[in-house]
Amino acid sequence: MPPCLLFRHSAFFTPRPKQIGAGSPPRCAWPRLAAAFVFTALLVLMSHRALLAGNPIDDALEACRQTGQTTLELGQCLTTAMQQWDKELNAAYAALMQTLEPGAREALKASERAWIGFRDAEVKFLRERFSTQDGTIWPLVEGAQIMDLTRRRAIQLRCYVKMMDMEGPPDEECP
Repeated sequence: MPPCLLFRHSAFFTPRPKQIGAGSPPRCAWPRLAAAFVFTALLVLMSHRALLAGNPIDDALEACRQTGQTTLELGQCLTTAMQQWDKELNAAYAALMQTLEPGAREALKASERAWIGFRDAEVKFLRERFSTQDGTIWPLVEGAQIMDLTRRRAIQLRCYVKMMDMEGPPDEECP
């Protein structure tokens, strides 16, 4: 029987080998499946980079990623960006609180508490999901997803501040 080929003329094109047993995947399916997962993970990271372009925190993260050569260095880049986005979120929250009337302040506090509950549940899900994956890229994918939760909330709160002030240049990140 010919060896299992991962790629032929185009990606994922291989002749189908005979089934080993009822209900079992073809012999060549596992290498293709592994390649598809790696490709998907890289695609997620690359698309995440494209979404992050234009913000000083995101630009610094990208510059750090370009110089990082190990998983540990890339993880440190992500940790630094997470801390900066957390500071940005807290600053946007404080600025928004200053613009609101007492009733709206209480509503924002309740909203923020609910968002923190959502964030914590989402982080738990992501950690459970990615903890079972083999390979050193998965903690970076998990970290990027967790950072993006804080990033999106910080931008959302900053946009609310801009709406309340009705001042300043248009922000491309705001709707």
